[in-house]
Amino acid sequence: VFWEGQIEENWSQWSLQSGRFHEAQTGAVECWEELRSKAQSLLQAQLCDASVHKVLVEVACTLALLGAWANFHNLRGDGHVLLEFRELLQSIQVCLDTHFPAYKASEGRGALTEQLLKNESWQLMQVPAESPGRDAWWHPAEWQVPGPATPSD
Repeated sequence: VFWEGQIEENWSQWSLQSGRFHEAQTGAVECWEELRSKAQSLLQAQLCDASVHKVLVEVACTLALLGAWANFHNLRGDGHVLLEFRELLQSIQVCLDTHFPAYKASEGRGALTEQLLKNESWQLMQVPAESPGRDAWWHPAEWQVPGPATPSD
């Protein structure tokens, strides 16, 4: 009898919270789809000016932070969205390496690493300087550094 009373008393509150959760989830999915679409459009356009560089670094930093956050909280889900984050981060890194050479720390991938390491959320999660392992695609220590271009035979 006690639990029946509790369920009846709290049912509307639980329903309201459930509805809010689903609305937030739908909003997050819509935001991710829009971010991914716009970032891919920028990558395909191959524009190489300072404003594009800044946007790509910001998006890549956000993806790395989301990966670190998911790892920190042991969130895996079905892995589909994290895989999409990883693929977009890698595409942006290739673009930064290709179109914004790292001859200055403020350009190319160096800008991404620099911004990430200064980020307060990154610091609050106490991400180790070395890779924490467990498929840490989001960690700078795990990012493949491009080798020198080799002439094709």
